[in-house]
Amino acid sequence: MIQSKKIGRLKLMKYCLLSLTVVLSLPILIALFYNTFTSESLSILTFYSNLTKGLLEDFGLFTVLVILMSVCVWFIGGLTGKLIIEKNKPKFLVGFLTFFSLWILMFVFWTLLSAVKNSIIWGLSGFESVVSDWVFYGLFIFLILGVIHGLTMGYFYGNELNKMKRYQASIE
Repeated sequence: MIQSKKIGRLKLMKYCLLSLTVVLSLPILIALFYNTFTSESLSILTFYSNLTKGLLEDFGLFTVLVILMSVCVWFIGGLTGKLIIEKNKPKFLVGFLTFFSLWILMFVFWTLLSAVKNSIIWGLSGFESVVSDWVFYGLFIFLILGVIHGLTMGYFYGNELNKMKRYQASIE
């Protein structure tokens, strides 16, 4: 049913944007708590200026990554909606695997995009260097973040799709 794919895509986009909002607001909350309980102050503007400076330096790379991840959300969200709503697969497992797979795909895309960018300047050795660096230094972090994100948001995402399944069953 096309409706289940559409629901899965919309809900996954909602939870991805919610996660992004939470992550970007964490420095504000940390600084507010820190400033409340200590006499020293933290500069929130420094964090966000460093963040935007890094994004603006590699704006093309970041734009391609956002487009690729949006396409992945579209495909994976449709598949997840179909699996939970139509096929009655376990909501928690499917929700977890949805977010975990998005983190793995983001790692692969970021690694390959950085490697291609570096290979333009340094050739094949630049490509190999970036891939090995990302695998050695980045893979573990992406796996940990993927597991944490999958366990937290995957639970709520699977529950919401399950509620939509029950709602559609009550209508029919």
